[in-house]
Amino acid sequence: IEHYITGGTNRVILCTDGDWNVGVSTADAVERLVAEKARSGVFLTCLGFFGSNYQDPLMERMADKGNGNYAAIDSLREAKKV
Repeated sequence: IEHYITGGTNRVILCTDGDWNVGVSTADAVERLVAEKARSGVFLTCLGFFGSNYQDPLMERMADKGNGNYAAIDSLREAKKV
């Protein structure tokens, strides 16, 4: 809330390996939280970095629910492109 810009672009950029192990941890709970924040004008961009427990479909759904975008980063070249 401290950095919210009324009438501006408010976006969270989530860089993750997709391993939900802290805080809200079920797919349904995460999707509800993201959708709630999107309705308030805070949008979500997900950048997924491949790890041992990477969950690509969840990342895509979260970005969709958050009125944002999604990219899977599997190399330095892809990171530079995104």
